[in-house]
Amino acid sequence: MKRNREHGFTLLEGLVVMTILAITAAVASSIALERIRSTRIRVSAEQFAIDLRAARLKAVSNRSPVDVTIFSDPTNAYEYSDGHGRLRQIRLPSGVQITGSDSTISFQANGSILAGTSTIFETELTSGSVERWTVTTSILGNPRTTHYRVVP
Repeated sequence: MKRNREHGFTLLEGLVVMTILAITAAVASSIALERIRSTRIRVSAEQFAIDLRAARLKAVSNRSPVDVTIFSDPTNAYEYSDGHGRLRQIRLPSGVQITGSDSTISFQANGSILAGTSTIFETELTSGSVERWTVTTSILGNPRTTHYRVVP
């Protein structure tokens, strides 16, 4: 007895598989985009804290004041003179905003600042929540980062 077996998929089976793949790709791309935005803001805040430490070190090493000037929206950048006397301007990546800050952080020759400061970095995530990193600089000139997410 001979059986006639056809191999392969029907059109309906192929469409179901393609729909499942499309839904999976949409969810995966949304998660990946959120991770990218989250990483951008974390790196921006940590780089700012590193640059504050570098400016403080320059002030102490040269025994002269060093200013870190912050340009919030729409520029979203900050600048300071590095150890070689060159003016460095750092622009934040797209999607990362400086939403709150003193305009200038002035390190004295002993590495301190006159009053503690806070600089706030924000980005909106795909889930509608806002990720916020705050870089707080104590009067001794030491920066510290904190992180939290604001869920609507």
